[in-house]
Amino acid sequence: MVYNVVSNEENVSVTDKSKAPSSGGALSMLKTALSGVSGLFVDTVEVPEHPGAATTPQQVPQRPPPMGMPGGRLTPLPAPPGSPHAAMTMPAPTPTVTPDPEAMRDLEERLHKAMTPEYTAFMEHFNMLAPELPEERARFRVALRTSHTTAEQLIAAMDQMAESMKSAHKKFLDGFEAERSKTLAEYEKNVTTADQTIASYEEQMRALEQTMSTIRAKRDADAEAMRVEAERFDQGRLGFEAAVQEITGHVYTQRRSIEAMTASAGKV
Repeated sequence: MVYNVVSNEENVSVTDKSKAPSSGGALSMLKTALSGVSGLFVDTVEVPEHPGAATTPQQVPQRPPPMGMPGGRLTPLPAPPGSPHAAMTMPAPTPTVTPDPEAMRDLEERLHKAMTPEYTAFMEHFNMLAPELPEERARFRVALRTSHTTAEQLIAAMDQMAESMKSAHKKFLDGFEAERSKTLAEYEKNVTTADQTIASYEEQMRALEQTMSTIRAKRDADAEAMRVEAERFDQGRLGFEAAVQEITGHVYTQRRSIEAMTASAGKV
């Protein structure tokens, strides 16, 4: 089945080149949503009547990547600057810290679980229409019609997903603060104990310094006393030896006198 897709910024139409789709089918919804308008360009697109049917590669634009892949994801994460999908993504401030890859995976999985069927259907249609309708405002209106979704449902879905992020944030902070407080409390206890130990040693060092100062003073006094006493003892020894020498000299002098006189008496 081959369609001519005609689109500009304000108008979109589809012309069945073979036969009209069956009532209630996806192609019927697409044709109904796009009927009655004209545009600026025509692209030939071959669409299989049944899922998995063969198509001609040259006539079929490449389908968007699977859910969660760049360009075809269903989660409203920021698109790269200049991307044609940028207008359909949630604005985000320039991060000052690189997001944690593991946290990104966990949060995106949580976000997928929070998606409503209406939002999922809309995003699938929105991404599927990208090759034929690159202008996003036109594609947005067509995707709303073909997915039978209203803007109010999308906003409610966004609110639900935002609440899931708030819930994840609160759960993270609760566990984070508890673990943070526990870990920091242990380190604070260690730091306090170390401060007390250091203060105790410092007090002991001050007392030891005072004791050492007293010992040094006594040591210096004793050293001086030792020098004085050594000198006194040396002087005493020298004085005693001088006295001994002097008396011994007198004794020997008297002895020689007696010997001399004894010798003289014997000759008489």
